[in-house]
Amino acid sequence: MVFSIKSGNYTIQIYSDSYTLKTFFECSSMPLSHIPGYGYTDDLSDYISENSSKLIHDHDGNGIGVIDDTYRIYRFGVRNPEPFDVMYFLIAIFERMRHENGEYSIHSSSVSRSKRAILFMGGRGAGKSTMCYEFINRGWEYGSNERTVLIVSSLNNGTF
Repeated sequence: MVFSIKSGNYTIQIYSDSYTLKTFFECSSMPLSHIPGYGYTDDLSDYISENSSKLIHDHDGNGIGVIDDTYRIYRFGVRNPEPFDVMYFLIAIFERMRHENGEYSIHSSSVSRSKRAILFMGGRGAGKSTMCYEFINRGWEYGSNERTVLIVSSLNNGTF
């Protein structure tokens, strides 16, 4: 079976023989909260772009790897990986794709209002999500809850 996972402008087609993996990405809230701009589809024509890669997932023991002409070949050295492990593997690939295009993902929550944004950064349990929800309750717009993607348009004295 084949399905696609999207993160912003980037897509990875997944070829897999695992219904568990497909169900995880189709139904679980975990990818939605951990992959910025997350999307899922069974219709491969929906997400095809110049920023696409392919993931081969062989649940019976050969692990997974990305095969594509544009991006590097990645190999996942775990036999029969759990869906959660595959998700973090995908996050790493999406991060690499972003870096190659001048985009950076930061572990943070964010809100925006009037063309201004606030990033809440900190370690696990620091209150990033709590601050995000407090600002939303005060009229700010939701940006992200786990990762915020910054796009470098110009660099001015070391700031984005």
